[in-house]
Amino acid sequence: NKKVNANRILTDYSNYVGSLNKLIYHLEAGHSSPAIVPLQSIMNNAKNKVTVLLEGQGADELLGGYTHTFIISYLLKLLKNFKFR
Repeated sequence: NKKVNANRILTDYSNYVGSLNKLIYHLEAGHSSPAIVPLQSIMNNAKNKVTVLLEGQGADELLGGYTHTFIISYLLKLLKNFKFR
């Protein structure tokens, strides 16, 4: 049996707006997921402690992606080409 050394990381929300400014800068855009703030805490804590980190962000791409980003453009395309019922 192998042991797993878990590290509990608490997210500090006292500088939430400052965190968002930094995240938006690094992401190069706004983001609708609140998971980016605690994820930043995890990455900052892990960068000097681990060699490889696996996390669960991005699973939605395996399941079809973000439907709200293409549904509107698809509907507009149908309307523009008069291909709707």
